[in-house]
Parts: sequence; structure tokens; C-alpha cells
Amino acid sequence: MSITIANYYPLFLPYLGGVEHNIYYFAKYSKYKHVVITDLLPNTKLREHVYIDTNKTIQVHRVPPSRILRRGKFYTGLDYALDVSREFLKLIYVLSLQYDIFHLRASWSHPRIYNIIDNMLSKSFFKLCNAWRLNKKPMVATFHSLPELDFPLHDNLAVPNPIPRGIVIRETKSFLSYFSYIANKSKAIIVVDLHMFIYLKSLVKSKPLLHIPSGIDTNIFKPLERKQALKALLDNLSLNEETAHKLESIATSMSTVLYVGRFGYEKGTHIVLELVPKLAEKYGLLIAGHGGVFEKYFKMLDTRMKNIIYLGRVHNNLLQYLYNVGDIVINPVLLHGISRITLEAMACGKPPIMINDSRIRYPLVNGFNGYIAKNISEIPVLVNEILKHEEAYQYISRNALETARKFSVNNLAEVVDATYESIYEENYRILKDVLLKYPYIIYVIRT
Repeated sequence: MSITIANYYPLFLPYLGGVEHNIYYFAKYSKYKHVVITDLLPNTKLREHVYIDTNKTIQVHRVPPSRILRRGKFYTGLDYALDVSREFLKLIYVLSLQYDIFHLRASWSHPRIYNIIDNMLSKSFFKLCNAWRLNKKPMVATFHSLPELDFPLHDNLAVPNPIPRGIVIRETKSFLSYFSYIANKSKAIIVVDLHMFIYLKSLVKSKPLLHIPSGIDTNIFKPLERKQALKALLDNLSLNEETAHKLESIATSMSTVLYVGRFGYEKGTHIVLELVPKLAEKYGLLIAGHGGVFEKYFKMLDTRMKNIIYLGRVHNNLLQYLYNVGDIVINPVLLHGISRITLEAMACGKPPIMINDSRIRYPLVNGFNGYIAKNISEIPVLVNEILKHEEAYQYISRNALETARKFSVNNLAEVVDATYESIYEENYRILKDVLLKYPYIIYVIRT
């Protein structure tokens, strides 16, 4: 069987984000050819090949960026829209003749930019889907995130409220309308966290719905000797002599706590700032990431505190070494799920710490393969307890490794390929048979 999958993601940025990693990794381990279609990047080539490994590349069709329309004060779905050109719609139609399956990569950031049903200016995205379906080719949708009515209003965590609640509710309702449309057009739906699966289970009546986390490549993310990892970082990071010496000193003389990721309130970066004084007294603290005003604060702390280093944005190819320089990874993200950062830490044998906040953290199990703090103040307590008891640390580390192997893209790609095959052949027995090998994947198939 030969199938070609066209992945559509409008904000495709090579090597930067979680969605891009998801596309790359699943294409790398898929039996089938994958291409990417994207239309919101200016000043790029119309076509290019993006490196995956020495044996496989993924072709990217970059078309001239669609025109973004804006109205209103806040950055929300009701204030932005996408004016897709006729040329792009024609291209989608042509590509539907060449490729077999359209894999839509959807995120709740998309409605902020375009495609809200109740915005009269944003019908373009639905025209795009219809252009693909003119040749009766099937669609698969992966939902990488889902908005929540209570975000960013986490009062118990003292999270600032940058967007009024009314705006959040309007945006959420718009997104749910958007999802309803996509669900109706798709032959199968994949979600990356269990919260989305539970929420959408009642809405998806007659097609496969699968919970498949954004898997990590366990051939890349794996335990390494600390000296080896530290050398790789020092050889490849562009650090001045003083910072390099500071990094080497911290990594070789004390236990180290890591925080990695894109900075933002939804990522819990403000919580990390609050924890710095408590953690940096006793441990080394390595911060890697970028985004907004948080960069300024971390740079200031780096210059004023001897046990903290702000590394800025660390290239994804170096993250495997960064994890292996640390002992514990804190990831106080305020959205559901565990995020790719937690799985990467697990794959390197590093116990992750997340925060409860009434969120679903599957497959993280408190006290088994990581820890879930009840509140902010418990995080330093957990760090102390974990690093104090070597036997408990090794127990968590072993279980974390096993969890990461289960949810590695090396395994999950087989399930996604079976999903493609099932809708292509219109035979869902193919998918059901493959799922028997992976009892920890949660799914429902109603056909």
C-alpha cells in the first residue's frame, strides 16, 4: 500500500514548536510519504526540503502568506481572520490530486488568527477544506490543544488575567464551533491529551477518536553520562567564557534543577520565577527558553545569583544534552496534559515535577514516574525529598524511562499509520488490530 499524507499547518516553523516536532517525528517513523503545506510564513521559498534524518526528508510547500485581517483590541479569534487567496485554494485542489490524505493540524491558537465560524471574515479556512474535498479525498484532524473557560483565571495560583473572562468565553465558544465543523469533515480525530479526549468523546459519534500524545524520539532522548552531556553543551552552545565556566561549575558541583520551554503564563513561567529564590539557595537552576518579558527577569537573576544560569533559547538538537546535565525537571504548565517537555525528561530518566491545579496529567502518575505538586509551595519540598533519597530517585527514574518508551513516536507512528490505512481502505479492522499491541492508548471507534 502506498499513501501520501499532506499535513496542513499554517504556522509551520521548522525545529521550533511542539506541532512541528509532532509532524517531523511521525513523518520520520511513518511507512508513508509526508509533505507539509503552510501559508503564514513570509519571505520563504515556495518549496523546500526540511531535514529529518540522513534517509528521509519532508517536503514543505510554502505558499505566499495569506492576508491577515485584524479588528478589535484583543488578540482573539473574534478579532483576527485569514483572507486566503484564490491561488492557495487552487493549489489545495491540485495537491488533492497528488496526495491521498489531508492531515489537518489544529491548535487553539489558530482561531486567534483565522477560521472562526461566527466571524464573517473567516470563512476562508472552510473554503480550503472544501477545496481539498472536491476530489473526495479523506481528512484526518489532530487537535494539539483545546481552550479552557477557566484559563487564564487560576486564582489559587495568583495568575495574572491578561484577557478579560468574556473574551476567553467568546473565543472558546468560537473554537468549539470550529471543532464541530472539522469533526464533521474528518474521517478520524486524534487528540494529544486526555482532557480533550474526554471532552470530545460525546461529540464524536461515528468515527475513530484516539488519544495519541505528542510522542518523543527515544533514539534521541535517552540517558547519557553527565560529563558527556556537559561537554556536548559546552562545545555547541554559544556561551561567553564566564557563563561557560559557571555552567561547568554548577553541573559538576551540585544537584541541578531544569526548566525548559517557551515562556508564558500558560506555561507556568511566572511560577518558576516565584520558585527561583527557594531553589537557587541550595541547587543549581538552569533556565532554557524564550518569550516576552520573562527573558528580562531571567537575565537579571542570572547576573545577580550565583546558582542560576539563563541559557536563552536552546536548539532542539541540544535539548537531549541539557536534560542529562540536570537531575530534576520542573514543568508547572497550567494547561491539561503533560507536554512534550515532561516526556523528554522522562526519556532521559529525569523525574519531572508538574503542578496539580485540577488538571489531567496522564500518563504522569504521582510518586510512580514523576511527581504532581499540590501547589507552588510543595515544589521545593518535593525537590528536596527526591534528591535526598537515592533509592526513591532511581525508582522514579526507571518508571519514567519505561513510560517514555511506551509513548515514544517509534511506537505511536504505527498507530497513526494504521489510522491512515483504515480510512484509506475504509476498513477500521486494520486500526483495531494494531491497537491491540498498545493497550495503554485510549481510544473509541464507532463505525
